[in-house]
Amino acid sequence: MTFSPLVPRRQLALLWITCTIAAGCQPAGEADMELTQALTQAAERVAPGQVLSLDKAVTQPWDHVLLVGPYTPNDLMQKVVGGTLPAALERIEIDKRDDVNAVVFMLDGKASAAVALPRRVADFRKTDLLRPVPRQQAQLVRAASGVDFRWQTP
Repeated sequence: MTFSPLVPRRQLALLWITCTIAAGCQPAGEADMELTQALTQAAERVAPGQVLSLDKAVTQPWDHVLLVGPYTPNDLMQKVVGGTLPAALERIEIDKRDDVNAVVFMLDGKASAAVALPRRVADFRKTDLLRPVPRQQAQLVRAASGVDFRWQTP
């Protein structure tokens, strides 16, 4: 039986690739996943012309909410959220994606939570993005058709 030096190299390469992928993946916490599910399900239940009240859908503490659209650069998000991006928002990688929007919940001027909301479930107008909306006014109206939502104006 002969020993091939390629086998250990292949195994080493596979191990290196696996470790690299694992190091780059930050698993979402259970709270992040629950928040994502709650918001996605709430948006899916809203009939055309009806209102999605984020105050009722998201019960954790927050005082403002911010919608972030696809391909929004990280430096712009840092300016809007007032500093370092939370891990949950970094995991979404909204700066590289067009299949989701990010919904960022703020508390006392800092991002406290962020979720990816699939655009097939809810999509937003550009004019509704990147502007903090107080919790009391966080009402999204679903368009008469499709998955478009817009902020309800008082």
